[in-house]
Amino acid sequence: MGRRLLDEVVHRIRIYIKAGEAVLAIAEAVKVGKKTIYKIRLNLNIWGEPYASPTVV
Repeated sequence: MGRRLLDEVVHRIRIYIKAGEAVLAIAEAVKVGKKTIYKIRLNLNIWGEPYASPTVV
């Protein structure tokens, strides 16, 4: 399991996602992988949070 990103990085990613930026542009701006952006975006759509709760398997 990977480590969590810093809160300020997650906040910046959320702002970019709300603004409708492309995944590649977000990944380059924040310096994280595209897979990370896709995963955070999916979790925001499903759970409303960037990371699933610990009770979700």
